Amino acid sequence: MDEAISGEVFVCRGCGDAIDSCEFCDGEDCPNAICYGCVIIDIGQEIPEPHTHGG
Repeated sequence: MDEAISGEVFVCRGCGDAIDSCEFCDGEDCPNAICYGCVIIDIGQEIPEPHTHGG
C-alpha cells in the first residue's frame, strides 16, 4: 500500500523524526523504525554533529 494513501507515519527511534518506513529493514511495520541519518551514525559511517556550544 502506498504510504501517501495509508497516511501512516512512523517515528524514528533515534531522533524522533517522522519517517515513512524503516531505513534499515525497509519495513513499513517495523516496531523499531529508524531513519537513514540515524542508521549511518549507528553503523559508524558518520559521526553525530557536536552541540553548538562545543560539548
